[in-house]
Amino acid sequence: MPDAAEFAELGRRAAKCKQSRSAKVALRRFKSHFGTPPDVVSDAWELIVESPFVRDSNMLGHKEPDPAHFLWGLMLLKLHSTWDVLANALSVDVNTVKKWGMLHLEACAELDCEVVSSEHICVAN
Repeated sequence: MPDAAEFAELGRRAAKCKQSRSAKVALRRFKSHFGTPPDVVSDAWELIVESPFVRDSNMLGHKEPDPAHFLWGLMLLKLHSTWDVLANALSVDVNTVKKWGMLHLEACAELDCEVVSSEHICVAN
């Protein structure tokens, strides 16, 4: 399972960022492309891989979840880009980024019951 450092490197390559000697600069670049630090992405990834949605559904067919595809989905959310622009930036086919990015975001969305406690939700009238 990828850790934060591996996600940082995957993200750097996906975003086509130069290698930085400064950890602060590398973190800023990662967050500007994916919206959150690599350690949070790694924690979310662990929850996704272990979730019943991925484990019990045929969501991905016979393929294992791919951390790069999860980063594609996060990049879509952060950049508010069109599919064509995102696919071009990632150098992949539009249908490929759309299929795998959305599937991984759906898996993340299914975690709401695991990570949000209903006892802390306040509904205003």
